[in-house]
Amino acid sequence: MSAPAPRPTIRDALARVHARVTLFAVTLSAFAMLLVGYLAARDYAQKEVRLTAQAAAYTAEAALVFEDRIALAEALAPVVRTGDVELLVVRTTDGREMYAWRSEANGLHFPGERIVRGLAMLAPAVAPVTYQGQRIGEVELRGSGAGLAHLLLRGLAGMLACLLIIAVVGRALSRRLQRTVADPLAAIARVAHEVRAERAFERRVPGAEIAEIDSLGDDFNALLAELEAWRSHVESEHETLAYRATHDALTGLPNRAFFENQIARALEEAETAEATVGLIYVDGDGFKAVNDRHGHAAGDAVLVEMAMRIRACAGAADVVARVGGDEFVVLLVGDDAAARSGPMAAEIAGTSQRPFTLPDGSEVRPALSAGIALYPEHGRDAAALLRKADRAMYAEKKRRVRAADGAE
Repeated sequence: MSAPAPRPTIRDALARVHARVTLFAVTLSAFAMLLVGYLAARDYAQKEVRLTAQAAAYTAEAALVFEDRIALAEALAPVVRTGDVELLVVRTTDGREMYAWRSEANGLHFPGERIVRGLAMLAPAVAPVTYQGQRIGEVELRGSGAGLAHLLLRGLAGMLACLLIIAVVGRALSRRLQRTVADPLAAIARVAHEVRAERAFERRVPGAEIAEIDSLGDDFNALLAELEAWRSHVESEHETLAYRATHDALTGLPNRAFFENQIARALEEAETAEATVGLIYVDGDGFKAVNDRHGHAAGDAVLVEMAMRIRACAGAADVVARVGGDEFVVLLVGDDAAARSGPMAAEIAGTSQRPFTLPDGSEVRPALSAGIALYPEHGRDAAALLRKADRAMYAEKKRRVRAADGAE
């Protein structure tokens, strides 16, 4: 009869239990952190794809109106050169592809590439291209997900490194289980849980007495700092893309898309409060002549000056937007919107009495014509108000021309 196997000592049992508990805690913490980072990064990356698609739709509007493939390619070149775009397609409403671009990059090359690229794959975003309130096409954009894939790889490498460190030193730390090992690991797990549950990327793990655990905490904190910095970067990009999607690049004023959103909101609030909304439509006269005679740089300078003068005439709460080449609108809200509309339109038209100084030092005098429409007197929706203000503007322009001809 064989002798029974010797039972393990307390030291051996503690060493085994300590090693198992440590590996489990570290694995759980690392996996939780990696999962949090992946979910946060994917969410922000998806938002960035949607915003990039909206920016591309706004950029492609003019070229798509004229179905100019060359202009469309030139306008979208900065978008595809960012390196974060895998596919960009522009279609008309009848399904014709006016522009298609696909990245030729081969991507990552390593064992398990297909799994990582599958996890990093982002859903395509589709943004409509509109002109004068009508849908004329759409932009489909798919992000490459390369940044997300690299983040996953770094997270996996960090997790494996941490597990390797703990496997090597776990047995040596058995006698200091509670005070020097278990508590610091519990702190890591706690911080990982707080980061996952509260998205508190600013949390950090305190230092530990054991060098390896302290190093693990430093690596953990470094990864959290990287995630926090990455989130700040994405939020900054998000704000930049949101601004570009809603503002005119030349004048810095809100664009048509922003204006349409604002007037829809203002009319909805005015209907509820039975208030008045004022709309001033402004158009420049002689702008084409400036372009033809002095060049596009001079024309751009005149547009910028027009925008500054109109903005100076409007109130702080009024919305001034550029909706076309030399066409601007001013949206007035408040109890005094109707009373302010007439004087403001006259003031805007009067600013053209001051000459515009071009970059070469010469002076031009393109006039500004302004037309007014009021809600609900002249219309109850944005389209009706714009038509009324546009007609009033052209009537004012004809009146001024007739007055000038009579003076001659």
